Amino acid sequence: MGALEVLQSTSLVEVRDSTFFALPVIQRYILHPSRFLEQVRSSMLETACAFLKEHSSEVGDPLYKAHSAVLSMEDGNLEAVLLTAEVPASHVILDGFLTLARYHWMHRPHVDVVKHGLTLAHSVDDNILQGNLLYCYGDISYRLHQFDNASKQFKEALVKFLSSSDRKRIGDCRLSISYLPGRQFDARKKMIDEARDDYEAANDKVGVGRCLVALGDLRPRHPTTIALLKQAERVLAETKDNRRHAECSLSLMCAYYFSGDYDSSYTSGMSALEQYEGLGYLSQCALTAHDLGRTLSARGDHENSLRYFLRCLEIRKSMGLSPLGATLEGMGLGWIKLGKNMDARRAFEESFQQYSSEDSTRTVTRNGIIRSQFLLKRTEDTDLNPTKEERSALRGRYSDDHIDKILAPL
Repeated sequence: MGALEVLQSTSLVEVRDSTFFALPVIQRYILHPSRFLEQVRSSMLETACAFLKEHSSEVGDPLYKAHSAVLSMEDGNLEAVLLTAEVPASHVILDGFLTLARYHWMHRPHVDVVKHGLTLAHSVDDNILQGNLLYCYGDISYRLHQFDNASKQFKEALVKFLSSSDRKRIGDCRLSISYLPGRQFDARKKMIDEARDDYEAANDKVGVGRCLVALGDLRPRHPTTIALLKQAERVLAETKDNRRHAECSLSLMCAYYFSGDYDSSYTSGMSALEQYEGLGYLSQCALTAHDLGRTLSARGDHENSLRYFLRCLEIRKSMGLSPLGATLEGMGLGWIKLGKNMDARRAFEESFQQYSSEDSTRTVTRNGIIRSQFLLKRTEDTDLNPTKEERSALRGRYSDDHIDKILAPL
């Protein structure tokens, strides 16, 4: 610790939340405004924002993967420059903040840039820009599982877009709010229906298709869900929006899984993964790999199930995200079916620890804690049957057929 404190005093490391990060000297120089004249710092800021504007494509744009690769190499330097910005800030500078914040949402979720951008945006009279920054802040918070803050930011963004009568962005906010955990079915459906009205008013077919997907996601076990998602698939196919089409394929994978049609689930999942890989959409690649692991587990292909769960862990690690408790849980199920009880036990313990670190007021978290504790006990007693509460927790994640296979004698 003494050595780290010396390095900190010489501006070679920075402390964030009790963690030390080494910084290139050029970044550390920029973080101290007194090192440069105001004109020089302003020029650096404008140059950084111009650079960001040249690399501001979004998922689905043919240049997105190339632009993301460039931003990945320059991310730290760009962030260091942008965080020196002060009020008043021009629209060019604020657009630069939005571009880098959106990159962070997709590839390295953290809130430093978007929060500073919002502070600066209060000095300009532009509800759309402020709304876009608030919405991005909500997206990043959602990805970090900070759901209360995500709700707050989405709702504030909605107010901004309502004041500007931007029906498409109003629909985006309502649809995002509908996916927040803890909301009751009727409230979620009402929000989705309102979003669909907004998209129809804006003549946005992609938005209408997304609402159909969201309705399917509300009840993945319902017998009508697959037909609803196939309808969404047809609508989105007409738009040629690969990102949203991939989202529909991912939802279809889950619906087929809960119906017990694991072959169709796998086919839809591989289609989603191929599309997400082509788009360079890392977080969704991780989620799709995670769900493919579950489907393959249900099919009894435990070695490939583990391969996809590991892939999910690797992608999330590359993004600076912690493992999903459900991924570790799925790995435990694979190890135990392959006769590797010690590996299974370790995976269930890590799963329990991960769930325990999350918001225990969420049903999905409570169910995860109950499941991992039950599965951990079952590594010692393979004949152990679940209680009513434990079976309910298992049903919160697995299809009925898959639960039977999980509980079957080895």
